[in-house]
Amino acid sequence: MHLDIALYTALVSINVPEANARAVVDALGEAMSDQLATKADLALLEQKLERRIDQLDSKVDKLSLQLTFRLGSLLVVGIGIILAAMRYVPMQ
Repeated sequence: MHLDIALYTALVSINVPEANARAVVDALGEAMSDQLATKADLALLEQKLERRIDQLDSKVDKLSLQLTFRLGSLLVVGIGIILAAMRYVPMQ
């Protein structure tokens, strides 16, 4: 509200008609209440983002574990194929 009074006073002091100054202040007040985030809005957004980050962290951990198992499996299969090939390939 303090901003409203200061803006109204500033407009009237530069000879803007009172009705127009009041309309500007009202329009600014509506725009600010409709389009700007409040502290409560930001706190709610922060909570939602923290939850989402926690979910993403758990998914990344799960994928990391899956990739580790897959890589281990590929190594075991690859080494097995190499050892089998060495057994059947004649050595000089």
